[in-house]
Amino acid sequence: MKLHLGSGGKFLEGFVHVDIRPEVKPDHVADWLDLSFAQDHTADLIYFSHGIEHIRKPDIGKALVEWHRVLKPHGLLRLATTDFQAVAGLYIDEHVTLIRLSGMLIGRQNYEDNTHYSLWDYELLAWTLGENGFYDIRRWNPDKVHPPDFDDFSRAKVNGVCISLNVEAKAKA
Repeated sequence: MKLHLGSGGKFLEGFVHVDIRPEVKPDHVADWLDLSFAQDHTADLIYFSHGIEHIRKPDIGKALVEWHRVLKPHGLLRLATTDFQAVAGLYIDEHVTLIRLSGMLIGRQNYEDNTHYSLWDYELLAWTLGENGFYDIRRWNPDKVHPPDFDDFSRAKVNGVCISLNVEAKAKA
């Protein structure tokens, strides 16, 4: 089984789609902190694009424990989130306005759950994953993983700079 958390109406072939919003017609309407529809150690892959920043900071550990529970030993957690280092560089070095970048940092806030509660760079995300039962933490390339026509912000660029931090890790046995 492969899970696509926070699918938001963007469907990947071969995945079970999970979202908190029933209107996007996922396979399962569920909170990312409670995947009780899935048995322990049944998923080969969990993919969550631009969603971990929507989880309240005190709940990040809970989410990672739940995802670890669902993943098979050595199963893959693949995340994409806003890369704070890239966005900060665009703001400081490229003089991209905060108006253009604010949605990437705080969410668009156009519906209740579209607010960002955390910011990530590679160091912090890798440390957090390591502290919560994951290993072999590395960056991944969406062009090598997704179909060419699939767009979910994992490839997002501003002024030619990728603003998505794409990191994957394996669940410890």
